[in-house]
Amino acid sequence: MSAHKLPGELYNSPYTMSDPGASGTIAIDRQMAVVPVVTAAAEARTLAQPTKAGLVCIVVLETRVGDATLTVTGGYNQAADTAIVFNTAGDWVRFASVKVGASYYWRVLSSEGTTLAGGENALTGVAAGTVAASKAVIVSADKDAGDFRNLDCVNLDAGSSGAAGTIDVFPTTASRGKLELSCTDQTGDTTVSVVADAMAAARTIHLPDPGKTSYLMQSTAPITCAEADVLDDAVAGTAVASKAVVVDANKDVGDFRNVGYSGALTGKAGATAAAVALRLGATATEGLEIKVIDETVNLTNAVETNLTETVPAGAVILSVQANLQTTVVGDASGDNGLVKVGIGITADPDKYGKSADLVKNHKIDTIPDWAVLSGAETVCVKGCDAAGAAVTEKFVADVPAGTRDQVRVRIVYAVPNSLDDAA
Repeated sequence: MSAHKLPGELYNSPYTMSDPGASGTIAIDRQMAVVPVVTAAAEARTLAQPTKAGLVCIVVLETRVGDATLTVTGGYNQAADTAIVFNTAGDWVRFASVKVGASYYWRVLSSEGTTLAGGENALTGVAAGTVAASKAVIVSADKDAGDFRNLDCVNLDAGSSGAAGTIDVFPTTASRGKLELSCTDQTGDTTVSVVADAMAAARTIHLPDPGKTSYLMQSTAPITCAEADVLDDAVAGTAVASKAVVVDANKDVGDFRNVGYSGALTGKAGATAAAVALRLGATATEGLEIKVIDETVNLTNAVETNLTETVPAGAVILSVQANLQTTVVGDASGDNGLVKVGIGITADPDKYGKSADLVKNHKIDTIPDWAVLSGAETVCVKGCDAAGAAVTEKFVADVPAGTRDQVRVRIVYAVPNSLDDAA
């Protein structure tokens, strides 16, 4: 062969080898051999082991009616995998022969479309950004990759400092929403950890629908299910067996059965209306009521100042108490005889007691003889002499209000409410 004719001779060399047919054996006998395989059904071929190193050949599925399975004698990779499947016309594999020890083997240089057992086909047919079975993962232009099935890792970061990240968890049914895990800006560059403590058995923790935006209960110590269950089905304003007691919007709660206590039971009331401190009845409208009037009286420039609330007819006054919130001063009018403050009625200034003098924080504590009032009674704060008799000297008015001549009066009385009508 002349040197100047070598390119032409190479070009005209018979690279193509004949397909041995179904179940036939391909024995490469030349350099750069191309073996076009034609199938009439699902068929098999065998590629015989090479006889020397440095050979390069290509096996291509030229015409497909059925898949072609090529068995590479001796294996085509370090794992000694032997089977290669061609399932589309145009699928091809390029081999090179190498010597390993005393024997020769084929190794895959490149391929397209074929199914290889090892990593030789990992880059073939890869779509950037989409995970495909037995293929390498190549991220998209946005550095995204989707459709993983199971992914195990030691640490997983969603996002990075300055770039928010989320983790989306989808349910079984399509178009039924998802769970998103995200993080808002923290006060400092700190880490918030969600830690599962040691549990005695497998647990399922549910997040029920709260009906609106809500927050998880927080505590400095673990809260057990039994402890949290006392809030479930609790009714505001009504005592429910084995549940926490929650007052209603008016700070009321009812339907207790038995209540025990070791300290004091304290009832508080306002001035403009007597408040029920205790009711002994089957409903909220019947039975004996213990009511309280608790009013700070701003004295006027008069010999007496009435409480705003009256004690109703049929009531029994249980106790009357008073405290001089300020030092009380008379205006030196009339008989100039004001030396004590009485709690009573117009006709009986000290019916419910009188102070020792007019100094701030002097007190009156009286349990009167219990008697049913025949009519409504207006209790007043009245100026008295040393014996408790009425005087004509007037109080100095509490002007400006809340600065002088104030007396706090507390009256506790019992009054019956008739039993409810029968149904």
